[in-house]
Amino acid sequence: MIKNFEKFDILLGGGFKKGSNIFFIGKTFTGATRFPLYLISKALENGEGAVIITVDKPYTTIQDILSNYNNNLKNLRFIDLYSIPTQFLDFDYDENNVVLLENRKDLDTLLNVLKRKTSEFERYRIMIPISSLLLFIDPLEMSNFIERVSAMVRKDGSLGFYIMNSGMHEERTVELFKRLSDGVIEFTEREGKHYFRVLGIPTAKTTAWVEFHIFKNEVVIESFTISKIR
Repeated sequence: MIKNFEKFDILLGGGFKKGSNIFFIGKTFTGATRFPLYLISKALENGEGAVIITVDKPYTTIQDILSNYNNNLKNLRFIDLYSIPTQFLDFDYDENNVVLLENRKDLDTLLNVLKRKTSEFERYRIMIPISSLLLFIDPLEMSNFIERVSAMVRKDGSLGFYIMNSGMHEERTVELFKRLSDGVIEFTEREGKHYFRVLGIPTAKTTAWVEFHIFKNEVVIESFTISKIR
């Protein structure tokens, strides 16, 4: 069993290439959200920045998950699109670390705030819940937004993580966004066990399904067979 999660880099053939936009796709409770959050926690641990957009939950929920993985959250920023629209405002927050936005459909403002927050860091990772935004925004409009964000990520040599719940969309919608990616991490659940596989990353050592476990304070990947993609 691989207990050191950094060995995820082995499977990728050296980790994610700088400037990559990676899509994490799976149904609810398969790990498509928790897995990239763990990757973000490792970046924070190493001193990188992170900007997370929240749409269907307050930023405090995500912050609590990350605090289980890593206590060093000083380089963590949130753009919260949940708290004002739902009037979930029963908390204090640091305006330097959290931006509360009211209009979930205003993608121009969202992009401007995202650019401003990422400019605080030399390298950063962003996380955008595409499926949650698609509840309010037309898929074509949303894909145009993601295309602009992904161009920014490539220019800055950073990483973009995009979350899609495959159970919420038609296959053509999922494929629309997959075309914007530099790689896909796909998740599934079978008989109570969780698996992921890496697609579209040429340096990856295998495209086979790999079993993993999510615990309160770590993610553990089972052993896998290294077989270079041909």
